[in-house]
Amino acid sequence: MKLKIILLLLLILCTGVIYAVDPWGEPEILSGSMTVMAQVFINDSPAENNDVLAAFVNVNGTLQLRGKAFIQVFGALSGCLIQIYTETNGEIITFKIWDESAQTVFNASQTLSSEVNGIVGSYPDNLYQITAGQTLVTDPWDEPVILTGSMTVMAKIGISGFPATGDDILSAFVTVDSVEQLRGKGNIAIINGTPGCLLQVYTEVNGEIISFKVWDYSEQQIVMAIPNVTSEVNGIIGSWPNNLFPIYAGSVQTTATPAFLPVGGTYQTAQDVTITCATPGAQIRYTLNGTDPTETSSLYYNPLHLNLNSTTEIRAKAFKEYWLPGNIASETYIITGTVPAPVFNPPAGSYPNAVDVNISCSLAGAEIRYTLDGTEPDENSILYATPVNITQDTLLKAKAYKTDWLPSLTTSAYYEISTAIEDDLNTPLVTGIQNVYPNPFTGSTTIELTIKDNPQNYKLSIYNIKGEMVYQASGYAKGSISRNWDGKDNKGNKLSAGVYLLSFQVDSSIYTRKLILK
Repeated sequence: MKLKIILLLLLILCTGVIYAVDPWGEPEILSGSMTVMAQVFINDSPAENNDVLAAFVNVNGTLQLRGKAFIQVFGALSGCLIQIYTETNGEIITFKIWDESAQTVFNASQTLSSEVNGIVGSYPDNLYQITAGQTLVTDPWDEPVILTGSMTVMAKIGISGFPATGDDILSAFVTVDSVEQLRGKGNIAIINGTPGCLLQVYTEVNGEIISFKVWDYSEQQIVMAIPNVTSEVNGIIGSWPNNLFPIYAGSVQTTATPAFLPVGGTYQTAQDVTITCATPGAQIRYTLNGTDPTETSSLYYNPLHLNLNSTTEIRAKAFKEYWLPGNIASETYIITGTVPAPVFNPPAGSYPNAVDVNISCSLAGAEIRYTLDGTEPDENSILYATPVNITQDTLLKAKAYKTDWLPSLTTSAYYEISTAIEDDLNTPLVTGIQNVYPNPFTGSTTIELTIKDNPQNYKLSIYNIKGEMVYQASGYAKGSISRNWDGKDNKGNKLSAGVYLLSFQVDSSIYTRKLILK
């Protein structure tokens, strides 16, 4: 029986459609909907035949008509069945009523939350109550003061972070003798989704402070706007469509300051810098040349890659339509890297007399540390200042350092000053290299070593004239040690003839001897 009543009510409602006129067009048709069976009152009295109930949803600051139905009177009941289009649950539905006899739109005080396929109210005993009675004001201001001169403002208007609607009004004021004077007003038009207004502001002098207000029709209130402008007779502010002057009214929202990860500083490896903003939907614009970012600066979308040996200042600012841009964030990144390896001049080799070896590094400001005993240089080794005088067979090693940079690789070179070979067969029993024989050699040579005191770990290394290690052996012993070397590297490859450096390391002591492979 209830279903039949509903169907009858629908039929009756449809018969009344052709007789009524309302200020709205057709609703937005969506794939889903909900149904509301309502009883409607205007100013505490039942609505009348041909009054219209309309349902709206605020979509990005614009009221979207989602349904409307004509009021029908059934005895003591004034009601309608309204289909409200919605595709999601939880949308806030507001209502307005068209009073046909008074030719007036009223706001209803009730709101609903959308529910796809939902039904609210039932006929006849549980109809949903909708009440209205406040007359909507379309324009709270009189006409502006007309003067002989004027300027033009082409503006884009937002209210509380959302675009203004086509029912809103932009007005301009100048304070004269402590009294606000209306100098211009214009209806806001929605063109290609942009709420714009071409406002003629009357002024006869330059330099007047012009302030703005907006009539928020949906909220039925006047809201203050920013920024102010200074009058210029015959001047024009803003241009259509790409450079409209932004005017923000109501509760003005400001974008958050962008954040960088990692933060600025000095780094020894290349960096990928991520920029974020806590404001949802904000666009981040950035510069790398020290200038302040604008809405036309580069748009951030991927981490910024900073290469080695570079210094970069990143400035970023967040923008969101109808929001004020926040503060500029700035960070400076110094990316260093690894210091280039030192270079020796003259290079390693055999020389008849002492040589002065110049050591250089291609990185300005780097300091060079070196050793002459075959040990690895560190930051406490000898600081290079003048050419190194080599007077005897020497393994020279050098390394370059610079603050905030990774140290260089070690450069090694063996310098042979004398070809004479003096093997003392009567070397006393002390820790070190006692003898090498034969030397020079062709097939193999015997290396006699001595560790005088307690048994200790030792390391036997052989370097070529370039300072490259070609052979290494180690052990644990005391007293005399005899090792044979067959002129091959650790992989068993026969080495070429030439001069080699023997290094015998016991604890922190290093002993060297020259070998000649023929």
